[in-house]
Amino acid sequence: DADGFIVNDGGTMKTVPASDVKTYAGAASAINARVYNNAAQTISNATWTALAFNSERFDTGGGATSGIHHNSTNNSRLTITTAGVYTVWGGIEWVGNSSGSFRIMRITVNGSTEIAHQSQPGASAGQRMSLSTIWSFSANDYVELFVYQNSGGNLDIPGNNNYSSEFAIAKLD
Repeated sequence: DADGFIVNDGGTMKTVPASDVKTYAGAASAINARVYNNAAQTISNATWTALAFNSERFDTGGGATSGIHHNSTNNSRLTITTAGVYTVWGGIEWVGNSSGSFRIMRITVNGSTEIAHQSQPGASAGQRMSLSTIWSFSANDYVELFVYQNSGGNLDIPGNNNYSSEFAIAKLD
């Protein structure tokens, strides 16, 4: 509807003006965040490293001081503020380096429980990786995006527009 949205209110269909959708008691509130780092991050050889995120594209949980993400305190974390089922996504790009066998990324819950994992061989050209999963979280759980490489030396993940390094979460129910 051009003037609003049709919602199901206890079995009765209603049209709610677009300006009232966020405050309408029957409408779901979006809970989500997408964060990124605008600078390169150097990853040491053979060391699991939680990526840091110094900027937010959006955070419906309240922004840089209260919400899903904080730009300065524990900025590797996305913290679940409301229990439920969420989708979690991460995207990175490694600089080109064909030395070593692996480039790995994983998503963990509360610093230890791995809930998604991807690996690929090193490559001479820059290589992009993305990873996603759906998980049921409790309030105050947090997720982090970890990376690992074994090139024999340090290897960068550059801060590139819109895809490296990025981390996002969105509540599904």
